[in-house]
Amino acid sequence: MKPVARYLLLGSIAENSLHRELIVADTAKRRLLRLQLPVDTEIEAPSYMDLENAAPTSDVDPARPEQIRATTLRRISRPPKSKLVAAVLEELSQTEELPPLFLPGPSVAYSRFDASFPSVASLALHDPILEPQLDGKLLLGFVWHGRRHHVPFTKELAGHFDVNTQVGGRKWKLVRDGIPAYAVAAYSAPFEGYCKKWIVALY
Repeated sequence: MKPVARYLLLGSIAENSLHRELIVADTAKRRLLRLQLPVDTEIEAPSYMDLENAAPTSDVDPARPEQIRATTLRRISRPPKSKLVAAVLEELSQTEELPPLFLPGPSVAYSRFDASFPSVASLALHDPILEPQLDGKLLLGFVWHGRRHHVPFTKELAGHFDVNTQVGGRKWKLVRDGIPAYAVAAYSAPFEGYCKKWIVALY
C-alpha cells in the first residue's frame, strides 16, 4: 500500500500563542518531522500533504532537531487509510529499550539536549488507559518495557475526549473506534529551562 503523497500529517503541538508545529511523517525518508505554522492554521490529522521547498530550519534547536520549514502547504483531500497510518507508525516506532522519547522523566532539562536524538516518537501502546485528573488534564497511561508510564495529552487532543473516569480495554469503544495501537509523542518547546513530554495523537 503506497501513500498518496510523501508527507503524512499525524498531529500538532502548540509552540506558543502564535505558532504551532505539525508533526509530519516523511514517508520517503522514513522519519518524523516538525513543521512550524501560524497557530490559526486549520488542517486536520491524519491527512496527506504536499510541501513545497521543504528544508531544515536555519537555526537548529538541539531539543527539536527535526524542525523544517516550507514555502507552501497543501492538504490533499483524499484521506489516508487507517492501515497505512498504522504501517507508517509501526515502521517508525521507538524501541522500548529506551524510555519514551528517549530520556526518563515527564520533562527534561533543555541543557540535556544536543540534537543527537529525536524529539518526536511513535510509541507502540500496551494496555493503554485514559486517566482524567482532578485539575482537568488528561493522561495516557501505558505499559512500556514492563513499567507503566503516564504522559499528558496536549490541550488540543484532550478536547476530543469527554471523560470523567478511567477508560481502558473495551471501554475505549465508548470514546473512539477501539483501543489505540500507537501514540505520537513529542517534546514541547523549552519553557523555563525544560521541555515537557506530550501525547499529540492516538492511532
